[in-house]
Amino acid sequence: MSANTKQFKSIGDDLWKSRNEKINAELFTLTYGALVIQLIQDYEDYSEVNKQLEKMGYNIGTRLIEDFLARSNMGRCSDFREVGEVIAKVGFKAFLNISPTVTHTAATQATSTTTGASAA
Repeated sequence: MSANTKQFKSIGDDLWKSRNEKINAELFTLTYGALVIQLIQDYEDYSEVNKQLEKMGYNIGTRLIEDFLARSNMGRCSDFREVGEVIAKVGFKAFLNISPTVTHTAATQATSTTTGASAA
């Protein structure tokens, strides 16, 4: 484990501990399920429901990125490898309290795979 990875993990741990607004996973799942059912009832067209869910997901993602950048005070990443490490070790840990493993493809350095999330 490199020094940067340890530093990112430490930042993620600190952010998770300092977050006082946490939500139960089961409550979140039930709420999201109820939302999807309501959208299906309102639109009655699955393609329109998917458009609405995509729009909502984009907006949620934007807010998560803004919150992440504001709380973490992370500087600009130097390459795609570092982006993957920061998202896995700081972002996932700060919001979900999980630490996935990131595997980088050496050939292109333009692809990464995030797998094996654990609550460690």
